[in-house]
Amino acid sequence: MGPLETKIDLGDPVEGVRVDIDAAMILLGQGRADIYRRIKDGVLKAEKTDHRLWFDRAAVEALAAKIAEEGVTLKDELARWCTVLEAGADPGVEFAPEDAAVADHIAEVGRRMLATAYASGGDDIYIDPVIDGDRMLFHVAGRCEERGRLTPAVATQLKTWLKGQAPVTAGHDGASQGIGHFERAGHRQQFRLTVVPTMMGEHLHLRLFPASAPMADLGYSDTQVDALRGILAAGSGLVLLTDAADAWSERNRRALAQDLSATGRLVVSLEHRLQYRSELLVQLDLAAEGRPSFVELWRAALAMDPDAALVDELRNAEETQVVV
Repeated sequence: MGPLETKIDLGDPVEGVRVDIDAAMILLGQGRADIYRRIKDGVLKAEKTDHRLWFDRAAVEALAAKIAEEGVTLKDELARWCTVLEAGADPGVEFAPEDAAVADHIAEVGRRMLATAYASGGDDIYIDPVIDGDRMLFHVAGRCEERGRLTPAVATQLKTWLKGQAPVTAGHDGASQGIGHFERAGHRQQFRLTVVPTMMGEHLHLRLFPASAPMADLGYSDTQVDALRGILAAGSGLVLLTDAADAWSERNRRALAQDLSATGRLVVSLEHRLQYRSELLVQLDLAAEGRPSFVELWRAALAMDPDAALVDELRNAEETQVVV
């Protein structure tokens, strides 16, 4: 008789028929909190005897077999997604080994998803809930391309992984957002993750930022670049309205900020939704929960005596009046 069977049978009123919680943890390969959660969800039924929880052994073994089967199916699905995302991904990205844990496979899919999107010149990734799962969309060159459908199990775990890479905090508008980083080709890329609740489930939006955004890469002519730099060369008191509603306008905004900051000037940025966390700017977050009013933050920005101020948008007459 092995050590597990000895542990189960000793003190068991109905020999071989029931198992205690410690044995159930071993059979299922899960922790105590997971067992309690399965009891709460009605997946497992437990009886309390002499201050110990007991389970029907057949039910525990059936659940263990189901978990094992789901794990194999999930790994197959994750391997398929690695193949789907392989085209355009950075060379040298290795597949997770066959015997790796599911969490490792999820992380591999997440990394490959980001690598592929960056390599293809993508601005945004959307993971959008639909019936029986989520669809993955890449926004490239002004068009959305659907890459495929995620099963509910893959979608749930991939979203959890992404929120671990870019921990989100709630905003006053109901959405949550966080900033994450991704190493690619020796550069630290940044992405903004926004989580929005919908009727179908959580919608995830990833805004991807290249390592830099020089004006020369924005498509302006030399004459236009010179004109913009002439405006930016103005003395202190420069106020720029720099809407950042989409990836293209955000890239312009970053290029302007980089040019301003490169000349050693103090730049304060007021942002209704923090797009890109920059070390070149003093950023005031207008979307933070419990934030001061726009007027208070604007006065705080002026108190810093900045050379230039960036404002992503003015939403009412009061904000416009105080800025003017």
